[in-house]
Amino acid sequence: MKIISLFTLLFGFTVLATAQITDSKIVYEMKMSSDNPELEMQLAMMDGSSLEMIIYGDLTKQTVAIGGFMTTTTISDAKRGETLTLMDGMMGKIAMSINDEDKPKEEEGESADIEIELVDETKEILGYTCHKALIIDSDGNESIFWYSKEIQSPKTESQYFQSELPGLPLEFIIVSQDVTMQFIATEFSKKLKKEDKEINLDIPEGYTEMSPEEMQNSFGQ
Repeated sequence: MKIISLFTLLFGFTVLATAQITDSKIVYEMKMSSDNPELEMQLAMMDGSSLEMIIYGDLTKQTVAIGGFMTTTTISDAKRGETLTLMDGMMGKIAMSINDEDKPKEEEGESADIEIELVDETKEILGYTCHKALIIDSDGNESIFWYSKEIQSPKTESQYFQSELPGLPLEFIIVSQDVTMQFIATEFSKKLKKEDKEINLDIPEGYTEMSPEEMQNSFGQ
């Protein structure tokens, strides 16, 4: 299915002021829509999707649950320059490890293709004052981010967390050619539980390890 390939690529490959909140846990509700009627029907199956983000020092763990049939967990260590992706869904349990040296060289210049405009507009989300930012990609798609300067963003970038933003987004709308996704923070905690801090890059038992090339080929890319 095209939709499986789309979300696998979107969520499976990722990869300030003092007194900011550093360690935190955020849960986002995800809403997805499309102008493509066929794709819109498939997106209806994604109701209840969510993103959970844990930031603990140099470590970031993000877990994306797509409806009830796919979960992708990405764990990044900014200090070691390593990332582990775990996928659990229709294709079984798949693990992929990558470090900064493995990334294609063309990725190094990707940020140059993104324009970021910080807008003088604010609104309150979960008790935090959030500032507006517009991010325009190389295809001209404009996404909206509402970030809090009080909360530090992850030290590792992903498709929706840009280091140029001076804070963590608590709400954002990402626009692509086929799908518009809205993320709304429903929970935020600046105190992590013991289990939240148990983050490592070990591959759990039961997962089949693949290279980035094998992962892409398995989804017909």
